[in-house]
Amino acid sequence: MIMCGIVGGIIKGDIGSLLIDSLELLEYRGYDSAGITLMTDQSELNTIKTTGKINLLKQKYLQSNTKSGSIGIAHTRWATHGSPHETNAHPICSDDIISMVHNGIIENANELKESLSEQYTFMSETDSEVIAHLFRANIDQYKDPVLALRHTSLKLDGSYATAILSRNHPHKLFFSNFHSPLVIAITDHGHYIASDHLALLHLSNQFIYLKPHQHGYITLNSIHIFGQDGRPINPKIEVVNIVPPTIKRKPSEHFMLKEIYEQPNVIKQQIEQHTTHWNPLIEEQLHHIKHILIIGCGSSYNAGLTARYWIEACSQVSVQVEIASELRYRQAYHKTDTLIITLSQSGETADTISAFASLKKSNPQLTSICITNNNHSTLTRMSDFTIITPAGPEVGVASTKAHLSALFCLYQLAAKLNHAQAGQDTLDDPTQLHINLKQTLALHGNIKQCALQISQYNHVLFIGRHLCYPTVIEASLKLKEVSYIHAEAYAGGELKHGPLALIDANVVTIALLAKDHLYDKMISNINEIIARNGPVFIYTNTHTDPFENNALVNTIRIPSCQNDLLPFIAAVALQLLAYETALARGCHIDQPRNLAKCVTVE
Repeated sequence: MIMCGIVGGIIKGDIGSLLIDSLELLEYRGYDSAGITLMTDQSELNTIKTTGKINLLKQKYLQSNTKSGSIGIAHTRWATHGSPHETNAHPICSDDIISMVHNGIIENANELKESLSEQYTFMSETDSEVIAHLFRANIDQYKDPVLALRHTSLKLDGSYATAILSRNHPHKLFFSNFHSPLVIAITDHGHYIASDHLALLHLSNQFIYLKPHQHGYITLNSIHIFGQDGRPINPKIEVVNIVPPTIKRKPSEHFMLKEIYEQPNVIKQQIEQHTTHWNPLIEEQLHHIKHILIIGCGSSYNAGLTARYWIEACSQVSVQVEIASELRYRQAYHKTDTLIITLSQSGETADTISAFASLKKSNPQLTSICITNNNHSTLTRMSDFTIITPAGPEVGVASTKAHLSALFCLYQLAAKLNHAQAGQDTLDDPTQLHINLKQTLALHGNIKQCALQISQYNHVLFIGRHLCYPTVIEASLKLKEVSYIHAEAYAGGELKHGPLALIDANVVTIALLAKDHLYDKMISNINEIIARNGPVFIYTNTHTDPFENNALVNTIRIPSCQNDLLPFIAAVALQLLAYETALARGCHIDQPRNLAKCVTVE
């Protein structure tokens, strides 16, 4: 299994440095190895690969004697299928005839490898290598590279996006696509291809977004796209009028911290745009909805869990929140008055796309809304309506501002649902929320002191009740992502059903305590932990401290706020806790081990 970034192109002039610069914009997709293949004017394929990040590939490229070329492909990789070393890095070659990059997973790779192993020697541990050898075998059989590409695609099970160079067809860059994003950029000096238009926005604003089962090739002056049946397709060219993102930070600053501090302004922008940001057709749909199905993965799923409390508290609508990778393989029935909400920061999360596609196939009448930070994504094209979070580019792998922005979209949706169906506003007024978030950031020094203590533990337990429960689930995820500390989150009432067995002086608990109708019950839960000699850090929006003289308890008071808004305040405080804990432990905060920003494989 590989999740990666792809970029390639054929232009007038040298393309090597352009490809590496574009590849750096895709490093969020993977960063354990990278590589580039350039085709020279003599049709030689020159490949450079390295383990580690793209800056190492750039150094190796600049120091090499590799001949420049006007056509090439490049790749950055995050791998679980084959360890991260140069043999498994892309581009993958079939001798010196074919060079290929691949994003996705080939589910029948072992079967294909067995059928090809008598003719070809496999050099890597990847599932991708079967594509290179199969394409080469099909060229030998059919003599036509486009027909060979079609037959190659028909034999692959799974998801894939490929870009392929053939030494025997030197003026063409071949590609194929099935449920893995691939886009073509049109410029006045040639054509490019990439797994994300963000890699090419600095070069063009004209794009073709390939659909599943499409394949073809680009040349310097032309684009050729074919459907699964082999017939030519006249593609739609979309003009993307957005400014290429400028991603900068201070040399001493992590992107995660920068993005945490951007959150008050993001939320302020959403508050100010609440009357213009929403499609009135969405509000019209809310009058008729009786059920809501929220689908997401990771932080997106956690945002959905929080939204369930808001929606059910202010409407007669039932809410179901599902992990996309689980829903995808369930036989679930949904009534026609169900609204589907998909959450994905990138809009390209493979599990979410697959689950949603399956739902649309079996329930085509259902209305759908996508909440995403990417207006030109697969999920936006699949959905009836789209709500774009104004978070801007998020570089840190652990989502902060994109998560909080999506959470606020859900809060606004709950409020509009309340107004549409009940004609009233039950949820708390969020107009001062951005100010509360700034006040939370002012507690950074106190939270840092807390983090220095947390960093000494190897096991952390988070507990919360009601709205605090999904909030601590997200906090637990953040801590384990960036600090590599084992962390789990439980509803406070679940402690006595198992987790108390873990409590001792070596397991620290972080409790989120709200001044709500479950306050006394949470106090009892904390006492259960203290009675077993467990250290506790309490984050609370209350003014009282029933544990003031207890040596096992540290209390961090976050800004006082209405309880409906506590998930936002607590999220920022606990993001800072995760960041400072990871910093104290010397972890790679922006690019944690084994993780990538955009998960485009199931």
